This record gives sequence, C-alpha cells and structure tokens, in this order.
Amino acid sequence: MAQITEYKCADFDGPADIVKVYLAQQGCVRAERAVIAIAGSADNPSNIVFTNGPWGQKPLHFTAIPADRTETMNDFAAVCYSIATLGEMDCTTLIRRQSAPFFPATLLAAKDCNAKPARILTSSPAHRFVTIGPGTGLGVGMGLVTDNGQFLVVTSEGGHCAFAPDNEEELKIKQYLESENGIAVTNETFASGTGLVTAFNSICKIRDIDCAILNGSEVVAKLGNANSDIREAADRTLNLFSRTLGTCAASAVLMSNARTVFIGGGVLKKLGAHFNKATFTHAFMSNDLGKNNALLDIPVMIVDPPQPGLAGADFYLKLTA
Repeated sequence: MAQITEYKCADFDGPADIVKVYLAQQGCVRAERAVIAIAGSADNPSNIVFTNGPWGQKPLHFTAIPADRTETMNDFAAVCYSIATLGEMDCTTLIRRQSAPFFPATLLAAKDCNAKPARILTSSPAHRFVTIGPGTGLGVGMGLVTDNGQFLVVTSEGGHCAFAPDNEEELKIKQYLESENGIAVTNETFASGTGLVTAFNSICKIRDIDCAILNGSEVVAKLGNANSDIREAADRTLNLFSRTLGTCAASAVLMSNARTVFIGGGVLKKLGAHFNKATFTHAFMSNDLGKNNALLDIPVMIVDPPQPGLAGADFYLKLTA
C-alpha cells in the first residue's frame, strides 16, 4: 500500500468530504472503485450509522463518495481479511503453548482459492481464527478457510455483548453507570480506549476519589501519581480492561470453535508493559470445560502492522477485482 494519509473525522461533515480531499491531494478527481471499512453495520452504503465518533448515530450516505463503485464493510471484517496477508513474523506472541497459530496464507497458497463453491461449507476448527481489537471501540470478527480452499470472513458486533461483573466492585461500577449515566454496560464499555476513561472515572467516583481523566492515555500516567488512591484506581482500571478483553476473546473462541486469536487495535501497543497479561490470560482460560478446555492451548497473537484494516480492504479489493 502507498499514499496512506490520516484525517480526523471531526474536521469533516461526512466521509465523502474526506475522500474528495484525499483524491485531490493525489491529483485525482474520481476513483474507479472504493472499499470503505466502517466501525459499525455496513450492509447498506446509502444508510451507514457509525457506532462511535463525531458522526455517531447520524445516517450517512456513502454513495456520495466520488467513485464509480463504492463498497462498504465492517472494520473488523477488514481486519479479518488482513490476517490472510500475515505470517508469524508480522505478529507478537501474547500466549502460546504447544499449538502453532494458524495463518491462512499458508493454506491458501497450497489450495485452489478459485475452487467451485460447495453447497455446504465445512471448516476444521484448526483453520478458524477470531480477531478482537480494542481501539476507540471494541471490534470482534472471525475468519476461516473452508475444506475446499475458500476464505470466508464473518462479521459481528461482539464487543457490544453484555458485561458480566466478576466481583463486588465491578458490580458497583456497572450499577453506577446504568443508574447515573443510563448506559447499557457492555464489554466495549471497559475494553477499549474510551473504556479506559469510563473505567477510571467510574472507579474514582465509587471510591470517592477526586480525580477524572479525558483521555485513555492518562491512565498510565496516573500510575505514577503521588496520591496512592489514584495510583490504585489506575491499576484497577488496567486490570478491568485486561480481564474484560480476556473474557470477550474467550467468548469469541468458544462461540466459533476457532483455534487462534489475533488482537488488533491500537490500545495494547500504547499500553505496552502496562497491559496486564496475567489478568488477561486468567480471564481467557477460565471456564467450566475441565479437560475439554481447548482455550488452554489457543495461541493469542498481537498484530504488529499499524493499519491492518487498510491492508484487509486492499486484500479484499484485489481478491474481488
């Protein structure tokens, strides 16, 4: 990919305005084809509603984009497509025991990707993966290679599944947010960049600590605060983030029977060593399956390339040209 440029949505009235500016900067007026990855439902390009951000809950018409053909997809569908372009050198290992992670490219290279579609698609669990990504929100998706060599992506809104408290304080946080803010508390409420802000401010509120933040990056800074109560609130926030992410990843695996987890999104990289791997791992592996607990040997990989969604949209565009 080339000519990647970042823009702030808040600086524009809608997506068409951004595309027009981008094309003008590339010396173009109109594109032959546009593939746009969207944080939300993307079934109808003429009626797109973003879940988060400055355009949230405002119907947008992507058909106004200056392109002869415009297609929209869920942002984590794009991340799932990007997994087909990756190898192990493109990822950082978070959890790995005996089983090797599944990278679709190895299988797709060995099979006929243009095989005639079957009436019934089957796929080995070993050839399935899930993607999960804490960014502004919490994206969840799934991909697989079928037994006859087809690559399939399944989108979801798994980040919006209901949050399940694990202890008394988490229950108090949930009740506070529901009663005082009137919001539905989901996994995304805590396992996301905005979720770090929500979690920290809620913890401070129920602990009667006079402190609040506006940006998730402030949580790490609060770990060095002179006030021990604030330091503890920041540490508790990071634990809540890690536990919720681990639980959500486990749910995605158990629902899909996948055998590899890929974590995208930008939050983990920003947290660095402050991401609580032990808390994530415990939450990820905890269930009542006993000796049938496949999660004990599921590799969890962090996607290193900074723009996997763009890489996935590019892969989809070439695959469907």
